[in-house]
Amino acid sequence: MVSFQNLLLILQGKVEVVSLMPYKDKIEALSDEKITQIQFLNFKNPIIGLLLGLIPAWILCGLSLDRLYKGDIFLGIMKIVFWILSFVWIFIAIAIKIAAFDELDYSDDIQAVMTLFVAFLGFFVLFIWNLVDFFLVWQGIKKDNLKKIVNFLEQDENFISNEQ
Repeated sequence: MVSFQNLLLILQGKVEVVSLMPYKDKIEALSDEKITQIQFLNFKNPIIGLLLGLIPAWILCGLSLDRLYKGDIFLGIMKIVFWILSFVWIFIAIAIKIAAFDELDYSDDIQAVMTLFVAFLGFFVLFIWNLVDFFLVWQGIKKDNLKKIVNFLEQDENFISNEQ
């Protein structure tokens, strides 16, 4: 028989152990088959979410894929769009500087500097966004995993009450 404590050991790191305590009685009342089914729910690993935030952000100057892994598709796509736009602004600044290379008009230099400022501001915002997301995605994945367990328990509870 799989006990509640064994299930906690299996799920350690994937959910906050403390958050499972209110469901202890329901889990202990489940059959071994149901507890095994809980173990094989499609849990996401918070460490992978963290790595998908850190490694690509480090290598690709701020692009992180943690939100896509978590399932927040809209925010993940917004991060990618923001990253692309920041690079576009850098290329626009370079193009302005190259176009004004032979001219003595310094207004193009000011435009290039302002464009670079906007690009670096975009990367700064992306940097802050990623720092915040390192914590939010980590905890969000654990909360999503808990929701899967709670939904499973409620589904099982509804099934039992329908049988009676």
